[in-house]
Amino acid sequence: MFTAEIDSDTNKLLWAKSILAISLFSEFVKISISNQKLQISGINQTQSNHGEITFQPSFFTNYSCDSPQTLMINSQHLSIIFKNFDITSSISFSLRDHQYKFLINVTKKLIIKKYQINFQPVESDINLIDNYSGKFGDDDSIHRLVLDQSVVKNFIDMIPSQTEEFRLEINDDKITFQGFTKQILKDNSYLKQPMLLTISLNVDDRHLSGVRVEYTFKLKFLRIFINLIAKVDVMEFYFKDEGDHISFVHRGDVEVRFDSLVNEGKLPVDYKVVEVTDKEREVLTRENSRRESVRKESSRRENVRSYGQTQTTQTSLWETPPTHPTNLLGIEIDQFQEEEEEYGPTQTNPVRSIFDGL
Repeated sequence: MFTAEIDSDTNKLLWAKSILAISLFSEFVKISISNQKLQISGINQTQSNHGEITFQPSFFTNYSCDSPQTLMINSQHLSIIFKNFDITSSISFSLRDHQYKFLINVTKKLIIKKYQINFQPVESDINLIDNYSGKFGDDDSIHRLVLDQSVVKNFIDMIPSQTEEFRLEINDDKITFQGFTKQILKDNSYLKQPMLLTISLNVDDRHLSGVRVEYTFKLKFLRIFINLIAKVDVMEFYFKDEGDHISFVHRGDVEVRFDSLVNEGKLPVDYKVVEVTDKEREVLTRENSRRESVRKESSRRENVRSYGQTQTTQTSLWETPPTHPTNLLGIEIDQFQEEEEEYGPTQTNPVRSIFDGL
């Protein structure tokens, strides 16, 4: 038997934001219930990113659990309920074990909305990713970096939303943040422009003495974490060896831990500054103009040949589908959507039929 209720407006907002954060990258939300805590977590399909949010019984107005249970729920079903959640509504939860139903009641002005969501019970609670924060102090190979979360947030706000990668470099008392996007070239044309922004900080932390590591991972996952803990003061990084995962942790009444597998620390692109004379620049300008003329002419001929065809786009399931809300997190949906397929090297406009407009 399990029942819980949330009356505090602050806690209701945090609960809704937590559900939406997990739904952004995980197809399912795992809910682990015991008399000591309630924990929601999720992992992406490639098992490279994992998020876990732990609520203590004191977080809830009423909380009761007779026996531990772990269940899996489709994340889209939960996100539909909380995408535009009104914090003036009261909310309660319960389980109907014999029917495998997770019950949610939302009450506002004497109007009760009742939701029943099917769940799949999980026999064993397996942790796929090691919890570094729980072993810090006992394992000398685990390191910790504590920063004001506003430092990381200001850096993320500074860089363009299209930035893909985040690089963390630690060298004794110096920390470097880098946000960058890899360049993609096709037939001497940029399909994706390279970008790099770097800031460095000096820190005084005895735990980092002699530590020299470099980590590279997806920025969008860190962005979800930062937007979830935007109101807190500090955040913690836990890490081990290069090539292993890195953890972002916030401790408090609600503990938030996100883990991400990292790539090699080195940047995949060499950024070089090349000096060009005025004469060379003039030659390059003429050559670029000639290529643009050829591109437009080829595009016109391609449009005539390819009547009746259509151009399609693709989006990844990892990114936010149309049913996934992000307004409570303050994250633009475009930040979590895959880019449209690029046109061919000689194509600048979508393919059109010669019968259009007839």
